[in-house]
Amino acid sequence: MDRLARVLELVARELEADDVRLEIGVRPPREQDAVVELASGFRLVAVFDCPRADLNERRARLLGLAQTFEATLDGAILGAPHPMTTALAASALDEALIALARIASAIAVVVIDERSPMIWGCSLQPRGPEDADVAMWLSVAASAAARVGIDFGALIVAPADEVTATVDRVALPAEDRSRIARAAARIQSTGMRRTPEEAHAFVVTMRAIAAARRGGGDDRAPGGGPDGPGWLARAFGGIYRLVLAFDAPYSELHAESAAKRALPVIERLVMALPPVDPQGGGKGQVVRLFGPR
Repeated sequence: MDRLARVLELVARELEADDVRLEIGVRPPREQDAVVELASGFRLVAVFDCPRADLNERRARLLGLAQTFEATLDGAILGAPHPMTTALAASALDEALIALARIASAIAVVVIDERSPMIWGCSLQPRGPEDADVAMWLSVAASAAARVGIDFGALIVAPADEVTATVDRVALPAEDRSRIARAAARIQSTGMRRTPEEAHAFVVTMRAIAAARRGGGDDRAPGGGPDGPGWLARAFGGIYRLVLAFDAPYSELHAESAAKRALPVIERLVMALPPVDPQGGGKGQVVRLFGPR
């Protein structure tokens, strides 16, 4: 921690800041402060008591200092004790995934596992109640819709009569029409209110989860076309998988580099999660919000 304190003092001196903090929190920093989002989900904040005319220049200098002292900052985060409640642990993990999604230019990043349908962490905001089993049947319906030019994301935010009219006017087998309409209705039944943009990101993410579960381990797909979204998966902790979802072709080198840097912190945050035990069982036993398909 002494080394970290010296780095923070150096940053404060170089930027002539009134304070420098390494933090994680729900409330965003003030507009007059300079901020760098780190891959760990933490942020480095240079605090200025008074607005600065050259704030953009100071932000650029802060980014350069964060990159220079990246090892010290990451080491301090990894080595610090973090007693966490369930809510705090989950929030910290989601924050780390949000930061990784931004750095990797992914539409979303999630953590799933091989032993349960639980989605342990997710960068999507708002985050819905759906799990990885939902992703599997949603992916089948979304793929059937995409084959005839139907945007499944648009369906799940459309009125019920519009869903029916859209599905009925395309040339699809009756089974596929029924599957698409039924899947859209089930997602709508959760009561989640999503904008069209949020619905699009949700569907891309669910399809990426389904593809990653079918692939297993470390795998990837360039995606972003009619065959489905792009995704990159990295296994860790024996049973867990980090999945980055993309709605367009992406740079594998950039995404892999970002995931590799973020993975140690994400693994620590996942391992810090208290067991999910809603019915008196062990970790991984979850309450099903949807019945069998």
